[in-house]
Amino acid sequence: MLFTFATIKNKNCSSSPAGGKRNLSSIPTGQPSPIANQRGIALIAAISILAVMSVLGLILMSSSTTEIQLSGHFRNGLESFYTADRAITYVYRNGISTNTTVVDLYNDQDTTVSPAVLYRDRIVVGSGALEPSQYSANSDDRNSVLYIGTSPPPVGSGMDVNYFVARNYAISVVGIAPATAPNPSRTALRSQTSIIVPK
Repeated sequence: MLFTFATIKNKNCSSSPAGGKRNLSSIPTGQPSPIANQRGIALIAAISILAVMSVLGLILMSSSTTEIQLSGHFRNGLESFYTADRAITYVYRNGISTNTTVVDLYNDQDTTVSPAVLYRDRIVVGSGALEPSQYSANSDDRNSVLYIGTSPPPVGSGMDVNYFVARNYAISVVGIAPATAPNPSRTALRSQTSIIVPK
């Protein structure tokens, strides 16, 4: 802060002959000195700094809240993907269908274990699950293993085409996470696999 000092002169001031002292009672007091004009500046500066710091704090809070939401969406997206990927891997490893019927991964049971368990309960990953669905040949093929026909065994499989045939299946799965959320992250995956069986 800059302070200015001024010397006040008054022609009416007179010195006493005895002590050489001036009479200060005649100095005009109606106008404030420049120092007196600085009163309250500290309060204004403090309020201004507080306002700026408050705005910066709100910006940082908003930014951190957005980052937390983005990381949550990213995690949910990964879990929905891993759920769908696990369903496809489950089909590959367990050879769910070796016939010509459709397997509904959401509503059908795995009867290879005792007691029988719904396929969807064996595919859960974290907070992810298969999207609720009901297989329909014309409208809804989500979470299904669909037989699409036969073909000769793939070249390089080492299987004789005279004795073996490849049964081809289309797999369609939809994973969601978190499963209980009203608007979860959703990942749809499709794959095709073949199971080589004797003719």
